[in-house]
Amino acid sequence: MKKFSHSLPLRGIIPPLVTPLTSSGDLDAAGLERLLAHLIDGGVVGLFILGSTGEGMSLSDEIKKEMIQRTAALVRGRIPLLVGVSHSALAESVKLTWVASEAGADAVVTTPPHFMIPTQSELCDYLDRLTAGLPLPLFLYNIPALTTVTWELATVRSAMKNPGIIGIKDSSADMDYFRQLCVMGAERPDWSVLIGSEALLVSGIQAGGHGCVCGGANIFPRLFVTLAASALNGNLHLISALNAVALRISDAIAMRDRGMGDIIRGIKGALAHLKLCQEHPAPPLRGLTDFERQELRRQFLEISKDVASVLQGHFPATASLKSHSHASVADRKFSRS
Repeated sequence: MKKFSHSLPLRGIIPPLVTPLTSSGDLDAAGLERLLAHLIDGGVVGLFILGSTGEGMSLSDEIKKEMIQRTAALVRGRIPLLVGVSHSALAESVKLTWVASEAGADAVVTTPPHFMIPTQSELCDYLDRLTAGLPLPLFLYNIPALTTVTWELATVRSAMKNPGIIGIKDSSADMDYFRQLCVMGAERPDWSVLIGSEALLVSGIQAGGHGCVCGGANIFPRLFVTLAASALNGNLHLISALNAVALRISDAIAMRDRGMGDIIRGIKGALAHLKLCQEHPAPPLRGLTDFERQELRRQFLEISKDVASVLQGHFPATASLKSHSHASVADRKFSRS
């Protein structure tokens, strides 16, 4: 198994990248290139592809392979690349991990296998069998709302004994569970504990988490990078102003029903308006209606002004961050439209 080639634990923002698609369902390669430049220039510390926001469960093997290879080629090892390999069949997860390894990815990420509802004992055995065949380190991904199975704390503790497993992303929205993950994680210096929701970014970091895998960072990466840095540094003055805008972004993305379909439509719709990539989701999800597209544009026109304002007003206090020359590209594009 290859060693993780970047610093651990991961600290900061790791966006769950959307998978840009054309209307015919092919990979929007030009859009992917623009989106990656937008995120890397925005200061993110890593990328997570083919997760739930990336529609990994809805994509063909061919699209997954192309997404991995193109992303790795464009990132060129500048920041860590994590690849979702969740599957109900262990052999398919292993197969996709080899694709990721050969392309140059740094780690893979898996949820519990879905549909069969394994016991925790079976999950421990599954992880032993999975990591025995992996060429890359593994992150656990806890999202029981979609898998119906949780990586219970005892199972996570068992996984922490395996040097090939290096962290967990928790999207359960259960802060008691997350706090206990943080306490456990402190026992292993290279173990990353990541929260999976922008709405809980500050709470997660204040509880001892290292960063956030938040969908809104696809759109406004610099805002979330600055917010995470402020939370990690304990800068309460910055946190309040930045988090207020971040929460508005979260609400706008989720639109009405707050299901995964709405979240993906919201993010892709905003990115399409920014002319970063096309807006089409993979089946079974539908695209935006004209009304939704107009409403999304209206909300982000308002939000983008606040993002630009709060970043302009607070960047002098965040000297440890990279240059913010790209920080308000999204804001300017929305504001001109």
